[in-house]
Amino acid sequence: MNLLKKCCNKTQANVNHGKLILTCPNAVTPIVWQMDVARTASSSMEVHPKDNHFELIMKAGSNRETIAVFEDKEAAVAALMAASKAIQSAENTPLSCANENAPSGTPHVIYKQKSGLARKILTWLAGFIVVFVVFNLLIALIGGRSGPSTEKAAIEDTTSGRPMSADDFLSGR
Repeated sequence: MNLLKKCCNKTQANVNHGKLILTCPNAVTPIVWQMDVARTASSSMEVHPKDNHFELIMKAGSNRETIAVFEDKEAAVAALMAASKAIQSAENTPLSCANENAPSGTPHVIYKQKSGLARKILTWLAGFIVVFVVFNLLIALIGGRSGPSTEKAAIEDTTSGRPMSADDFLSGR
């Protein structure tokens, strides 16, 4: 019973169909609260003490809306962090919005992709690595280089097992 109370008494937040849904069963007055994710861009969520409780509020301009009231600060901050993680994770998920040209009930899906300097650098780095590997494979397939190392191997093969003078060795006999 205690495990059930712990797992079901935590604030949960998720984004569904473009709405942030915050479920706060551990608030002084348990609540399920929702808002459009588009509104989060121009608003902030904060935790403020009030009397002997802590309020999770949303501020948008001069408007201030109390979302939930908690008995302790840890629970209020946990609710704030749950909302923050849900909004951040929704950044790369499809959002549903109305499409004027589509029949009613047909969602229009928008994907938001990240782009930046890091992605460009990683792309160039991956390309350089591929070219480097292909170049080294071609050299290995062609047969390598001919030079002093192959001549030395030929000398070692003909002279293995018998002593020779330094002059003979250096002249390659």
